[in-house]
Amino acid sequence: MDVAHYVSADSAERAASLFVQQESGRLLGGISELPGDKATATAWRDGRVFVVFVQRGDEALPRSAHGV
Repeated sequence: MDVAHYVSADSAERAASLFVQQESGRLLGGISELPGDKATATAWRDGRVFVVFVQRGDEALPRSAHGV
């Protein structure tokens, strides 16, 4: 299931880290930075593994458009 979430941060790497923390997850390995201020991370919580993909959102969109 694809669900968008808004996380305010100064970089994609920091946004991925904050998201995992806010979801009470545990980061598995490091955060991979990608070109264009994007990042991916793999995390674990409650026996489930999840993958996070972060990219800069359109700041002009209202918060509700980001799935929050």
